[in-house]
Parts: sequence; structure tokens; C-alpha cells
Amino acid sequence: ALERVACTTDCDASAPSDQPVGDAYSQRDGGNSGATAPHDAGADVAREKTSGSADAGAGATVDATLDAPPACPASCGAQSVCVGTSCVAARRVFVSSVGYSAMFNGAVGADVACQSIAGGASLGGTWRAWVSDSSSSPSARFSQASVAYRMMDGTLVASSYASLISGGLAHGIDLDEKRATVREAEVWTATSTDGTYAQSGCNDFTSNTASAPFAAVGISGHGDQLWSNAYLQYCDRTSLRIYCFEQ
Repeated sequence: ALERVACTTDCDASAPSDQPVGDAYSQRDGGNSGATAPHDAGADVAREKTSGSADAGAGATVDATLDAPPACPASCGAQSVCVGTSCVAARRVFVSSVGYSAMFNGAVGADVACQSIAGGASLGGTWRAWVSDSSSSPSARFSQASVAYRMMDGTLVASSYASLISGGLAHGIDLDEKRATVREAEVWTATSTDGTYAQSGCNDFTSNTASAPFAAVGISGHGDQLWSNAYLQYCDRTSLRIYCFEQ
């Protein structure tokens, strides 16, 4: 069972959480920390050749791999992700594998961080953060895609930008850029679910003192409104994540 380290849905959103921030990881199979093992698509496709058939006397050699669809390449490239055995058009999404203090220099600084993380993982593409300040927000900075937003393993997050800002997600964002599972981790956003500025986010994310105006945070893995705007958090927290969206 996963022990929560952040405020839950019945918290008073007007007051910040006084719980210490933790990097709450969990495996999709229930609780062990660390990255999940990538699915070996090749193992599903590769089959041994079978001599003969169930019908005695057929004598034919059947190669089951001939009917198997080709698998995706190691990388589908920018603005694309593997779904099943095909690369499909999409905008990729992840929650950062690393945490940050609130002093990352506003929305622009968060964008730089996302681009750097994506570059370090050789993802390609252009990336921006789901972070707002008093002069910028995802509703203004994002290219509002008509194609789906998907995590790195192809899981659907939203069918379009319009769906993304509708209030809930098809699946909570719980994978980082390396496909490791990150659930119940606090995420700096200062952003409402509609992509607009939510709260005074730690003096536009230039302050890390407990007395600064508090920032709205989301919780990774949630598909309801808590994914983006769960409650207010103190600005002296040192290791909260950010959401990164491909443009």
C-alpha cells in the first residue's frame, strides 16, 4: 500500500500542506520503487518455427512470425509515439524525473528545464512546462494540438488540447521521460485545469521562502482536477516535479 506524503482531496485548498515533500514513486504492479522494466515487444512477436501441423501428415513447416505485424522502431521521433505496433501522431507528455525548488525563474525557466530534460533523454522535439506565472500560462504558450496527448509508453492522456483542458484526463500523468512510474508526487503548476494562471506561484517562482505567496500544485497520477490544482504548497519545498508537454 502506498503511503501518501501530500495533502489529499479533503484538504483545505486555502492553506498549504504542512507535510514534507516526498518523491513518492510506485511501480504499476504495486509499490516497489524504481523504474518499471520496459515491455519487450519483440518477445511477444518472436515465435519458434513449428514443424508439421496439428493435422498429422500435413508435413508443412509453419513460420508464425510471417503473420506477425512489424513492431515500432526504438524511437518514433518527435510528435509521434508507439501505440501497439504503429507510430502515431501525438504530443508526448511526462512528469519530470527530477525535482526542483520554487526558484526556477517562472514559466520560462520551467520551459527551459523541460527542454533540457527531454534533450538529456534524446527525445527530440520542442517542450514546454505546464507552469503559469502572472504573465504567462499554458493557455498562452502551448501550441493547442488537435492530435492526442500521450505518455511515453503510448498511454492516452487527452485526445486533444480541448480535451486536455476540459477538467479531467483520460489517464493521470504518472510516467517520467524514462518511462519510470511516478505516482502521488507533488508537481509545481500554479495552473488551473483549463490551462490558465491559478495562484500567485511563489512570486512567479522566484522565491523559495515559506513566507512567499504559496503556489498551487498538482499530484502526479491523478486523472481528476487534482492533476493540476490540488492545493497550495509552501514555497520552501525543494524537490517538486514539473509536467512537460511536447509542442
